[in-house]
Amino acid sequence: MKPAAKSRTVALLGDDAVKRLENSRVAVVGLGGVGGHVLETLARSGVGSLVLIDGDDVDESNLNRQIIATADNVGMPKAHAAKQRVLSINPLADVEEISERLTEGNVARLIPEDTDYIADCIDSLKDKVALIKYAVEKGIPVISACGAGNRSQLCDFKICDVYKTQYDPLARKLRSMLKTAGVSKLDVCYTTELPQKTGGVASVAYNPALCGIKIGGYIVLKLSKIDIEK
Repeated sequence: MKPAAKSRTVALLGDDAVKRLENSRVAVVGLGGVGGHVLETLARSGVGSLVLIDGDDVDESNLNRQIIATADNVGMPKAHAAKQRVLSINPLADVEEISERLTEGNVARLIPEDTDYIADCIDSLKDKVALIKYAVEKGIPVISACGAGNRSQLCDFKICDVYKTQYDPLARKLRSMLKTAGVSKLDVCYTTELPQKTGGVASVAYNPALCGIKIGGYIVLKLSKIDIEK
């Protein structure tokens, strides 16, 4: 990031922390409502290398909540739209776009082993578990997003171990699958607000954004080696 663009971050976090961010690589898997805001936070915080993974294209239905989606890029691969956004913020960033859906069969190919952190913003539980297992096996820190949809009230998102979550149906299913997979702990971002019954998956702009910013900020603090207040 250019000096003027990072000056206020340096003033708050310190030069050493900002240098750590510039020398870090983060993979963001899933670039939707949550993942897009994770990415926005990482890009504006000066993370130097980003791997962006999503197999979907921008759709008109994304415009209500996904920060990378605009009327001008509907139909564009999300990974490409996300890369364009990052470079419009930080032209010096090293950005790899991967327009593929991450699965158990390709996770080892898509995620570099020298990745410093993974933001798991995948909707599919099966693919989520495949990513988490790979991260654990390779010793790569990972944090996973739980449910942000079907909630209309402003949610208080928290970060804790998945085995300590309450009232989140997605986290409950994820716990069960992780036990079977032999994963004993995992940082997740979740809310205790129960989802509404909508007959599908409904969403508004603010809760995916709140969840994504919380995850992005957590990763920034971890990479900066700044103590996190619980």
